[in-house]
Amino acid sequence: MGCGPCKQESQEKFQLNTDTPNMGGPDDVTVAAKSGNFAMANSEGNVMNTENLNTETRRLKHLDKKQNFIEHFLREMNKCRTSPSAYADVVEHHIQYIEQNNDPNGKIGAYYVREGMPKIPLTRGAMAFREMAENLRNMQPMGKIELRENLAIAIPEEPNNWTSKQYISDTLQRFKANNKLTSNYKKFNFQYDVGSPFSENSFVIQLVDDTPFKGSRSRNILNPDYAYVGISSQKVKNRHCGYFLFAN
Repeated sequence: MGCGPCKQESQEKFQLNTDTPNMGGPDDVTVAAKSGNFAMANSEGNVMNTENLNTETRRLKHLDKKQNFIEHFLREMNKCRTSPSAYADVVEHHIQYIEQNNDPNGKIGAYYVREGMPKIPLTRGAMAFREMAENLRNMQPMGKIELRENLAIAIPEEPNNWTSKQYISDTLQRFKANNKLTSNYKKFNFQYDVGSPFSENSFVIQLVDDTPFKGSRSRNILNPDYAYVGISSQKVKNRHCGYFLFAN
């Protein structure tokens, strides 16, 4: 699954990982969204006790508030980073929600299916989840990642624009041109997720990164060099989009 550190990037270059095919863009930026509003929340993302990582009895929480999604997503990420071997149990728990696609003509191997969210197509399904769990059990703990409001990328209010390329291209170009801001960081890596409105589901899907048009999302999440992240959240009915900009 490739959980090692990402290749070092210069301050003048962004590497963007998305869950759609790379579409190209101006300069050295590959892009994946369009215009709108964003919400950010400050949070330390304190790590929960690892004994609570087993989600078998955990009630699925539908997080309607953007701030709640951001805080809970950050908490999941920091639980995984600081206790990867324990978080392997969480990943394996989600295998029960995978359904195989029995259509012989279908290009999708499986779906992640839960009530209250769209089906999420998967390439390898349960095998990819088991491999990630094994990788986590053999991984050394790493530091927590800190939420930074100035790394937030705005998300459109209109779902049809969530994956349009022009907006992120323009936004990241402006971000890149802001020397006062970018001078505080060495490298950046962007990714997004369109699918689950539930923070734990969204995190695990990105961690396993088994969608047909995956980027390198697990490498961002499990890169010990990244110390900061900006998270934005937008939800319309049962559809949700999250933007994530990692930096150090």
